[in-house]
Amino acid sequence: MEYQRKRNPRTKSNTPYPTSGNARKRHTADFLGISDATLNRWVKVGKLPLPFELEEGFSVFDAAEIRAWVESKKAQREVA
Repeated sequence: MEYQRKRNPRTKSNTPYPTSGNARKRHTADFLGISDATLNRWVKVGKLPLPFELEEGFSVFDAAEIRAWVESKKAQREVA
């Protein structure tokens, strides 16, 4: 029998996504309903507002920018 690695599902945050201030990458991915890998890919191709680095290796998103981005996507959907 071949060994198959079981994936542990990620626990989603119980904390509501902030309306202002900073949000970690994982919390932002949960808010958008996407994986961490998709979040990183969307940032890389310029699909999302860029995170900023608080300290070396510690990036966060501006929660208001992410919420505004979501609202702009909703508005585009309603126009189409």
